[in-house]
This record gives sequence, C-alpha cells and structure tokens, in this order.
Amino acid sequence: MDYLRETIEYLRNYNNLVIAKMNLEDEINKLNAEIEGRAIAYKDMPGGSSIDAEDILINKIFRRDRAETELKETINAIESIENTLNNFAKDNEKYEKILREWLINNKSLEYVAEQLGISERHIYREKNKALKKYAIQLFGIKVLK
Repeated sequence: MDYLRETIEYLRNYNNLVIAKMNLEDEINKLNAEIEGRAIAYKDMPGGSSIDAEDILINKIFRRDRAETELKETINAIESIENTLNNFAKDNEKYEKILREWLINNKSLEYVAEQLGISERHIYREKNKALKKYAIQLFGIKVLK
C-alpha cells in the first residue's frame, strides 16, 4: 500500500465524503417517510409471482438499512480525517495548513506558498514532510514498516 498516495486520496475526497453524508441523510429521510406507518402482513404461504406492496416495503427497509450503514462508515471516515487534522494542527500548524489548503480546499501549492510566505521550491519540500507525518498519524505504525 502506498500510504502517501492513500493519504492524498483521503484528503482530496474529504469534500466528496461530506456531500455523500448529506445525500445519504436525504435518502434515509425519504425512505423513512415512505416506510412510516406501514406494516408488513406475514403470510404462511407466498401468493403468486408478482411483486406486491409488501415486497416493495421490504425493499425500502433494506435500502434504508444499507444507507444507514453507509452513512455510519462515511461519518467515521469524515471524523477520522477531521480528528487527525485537528491533532495534526496542534503539532504543526504550518503542515496542517499546507494539507488543508492544497488537498481539501483545492488550492495550488504556489498559492499556499504565497499565503505562508515561503518560496515555491520550499513548499514542495514542506508538502512532502507534511504528507509523511500526516500518513503516520492517520495510518499508524503500518506506514513505518
């Protein structure tokens, strides 16, 4: 596993994860509204081969449950990124700003260098140091092996 590339992907997709969270919440709310107040009548024997209202309700419940699982996983990923970035900022605010501006806010490294008052050449060295340090904090001991 290339931890630096994985770290870049985590941070670059942060905003997509936030959007996915909102979309999943909307889907769950919609499905809950469609499911609310409806009951499933259990029968001893299935009747016919056509899809009935109960099958549609069961499918909606299944879709809602799957969306809730995906939402929990998405929230965990967002929280992991946020917690690691916040802890990272306590340790080295400059590195955190480089990663946040470059990968999450999609600013150019030249822009970040200008904001930090450092040369473009220096920003590339700092970016690599920041990535390595963040990867260790995000993935732990696996990165060092």
